[in-house]
Amino acid sequence: MRDVNLKDLEADATAVAAVARMADEAHEAEMIAAGAMLAAAVTAVGPMALRAIGTRAKTASSQHNCDVNCCHPEEVTWTKERAVCLSDDRAGPADRRTSGTGGVYEGVDLLVTSAGRLFQLTYDGSWTQWQNGTSHWSAERLDYATAEAAVRDGWTAVEDHMRRLAEALHRYTAGDATKAAAARRERAERLAAAAKLI
Repeated sequence: MRDVNLKDLEADATAVAAVARMADEAHEAEMIAAGAMLAAAVTAVGPMALRAIGTRAKTASSQHNCDVNCCHPEEVTWTKERAVCLSDDRAGPADRRTSGTGGVYEGVDLLVTSAGRLFQLTYDGSWTQWQNGTSHWSAERLDYATAEAAVRDGWTAVEDHMRRLAEALHRYTAGDATKAAAARRERAERLAAAAKLI
């Protein structure tokens, strides 16, 4: 190793500080750009399409096992508004086995409401296969004021979020939604015609 004097130390520190400043500036620019891109994607999809492809997400679940052949019905709590999960194919916790007969529910999702508001659900709970055991989980909700706030909180995979939006839009148009809308329109016309006869 080379001998170190104060002048060399100061020169190295100055070089490191310059690179660190550049890295900080690049990180800040990336956060701003990613937030702007996510906001633009949500705006481009718009409230009508977000409502159409969204669902009400579970925020809590509890189920009691009577015995091996019987379970009480699942008790579920839902979000009030429809939302689209941007972090996975659908919102909900992952279950991880921690023993031969049980485990934990955990995970986190990013969702967007039909009004374009982003929020995070963080899941926590446990599950069991034991007779007379109860499996339960709940989600804590964190609302973001802006898309940039969500990005700064760690939701930086904006390209993945946009891909999930595009896939959900494609599934909706490729599915039975168009046929169902046409069938509803036809039924509405028949009902309106019948109402005029009464």
